Amino acid sequence: MDLTQLHQFITVAECQNVSQAAHKLYITQPALSRSISRLESELEVRLFDRKSNSLILNESGKIFLQHVSAGLDAINAGVHAVREKNNNRRVLVSNYIFLDDFASFCDRCLSAFPDVDLTCFDGTRTVSDYPTDTAPDLVIIPQQDFRGYTVAKPYTEPWCVMFHENYPFCSDCDGTSITRAQLRQEVILFDNSPYDRDILSHLFDSLPAGLRFATQPDETRISINRCRSIGITPVTAYRSLKRRVPDTPIRAMVLSDVKLERPVYLSHRPNFLGSAEDYNILELLDQHVDRELKATAEFMRSGFACP
Repeated sequence: MDLTQLHQFITVAECQNVSQAAHKLYITQPALSRSISRLESELEVRLFDRKSNSLILNESGKIFLQHVSAGLDAINAGVHAVREKNNNRRVLVSNYIFLDDFASFCDRCLSAFPDVDLTCFDGTRTVSDYPTDTAPDLVIIPQQDFRGYTVAKPYTEPWCVMFHENYPFCSDCDGTSITRAQLRQEVILFDNSPYDRDILSHLFDSLPAGLRFATQPDETRISINRCRSIGITPVTAYRSLKRRVPDTPIRAMVLSDVKLERPVYLSHRPNFLGSAEDYNILELLDQHVDRELKATAEFMRSGFACP
């Protein structure tokens, strides 16, 4: 068994359902079922009682969960202790939130905290993908449900519908706002990220059939420009594009029948905040995100016009 397998076991125990656990872990249900079966075979004991669509921990499973949870907590504490000794803190940030001002943020952060390992997160991985010995101490990502981290502050990141100026919309769309129903027959592009899929599923699952989504290897705004198409993306990504390329043929509008947004979380390992410097790093990240989100809100109020 390995740490990934143990993390999967804990998630299934918490969800009591393989489908829900697989969704949270961003793996397929059959792969998760095989992992749990291999774990039980290795231990030579069943850990769950199967009841219709649920998996309920039996007595052996409860005992195993108690020890696995304590063991993972001890590993996390050990990793933190080693990093503290070497003043090596790992910080992982979302590329969308920091896209427009990432270089200046890096300068401020590394000038104040030269021992910090700062990584810009591309959105295609989850914190669970990182081995325990390289997992970040502090993260800003659109994911709340990952084991071993404490949410310090939640944010709300607005999204928009981004499209090429020559895109042939339906006749009743004025180009400033659109409804989900009006998008029903469109092929909507979005970045290949598990977080993006969650947002779209939540917003559009209740609509009649006909809405189609497609991922692409390039950033959404690049594919929109190349294919003269339409997509959904964070407003920060469009704001960055407008600042860098003022005459871009890419336009943006809002969904008028629902708020298009997703939560983003500033989170840390439970034992990360052990020094004044740790709190200062967290405060620097918080201030930067607040500043970026306020600028993004003003950008939207201006009709997506850069000052």
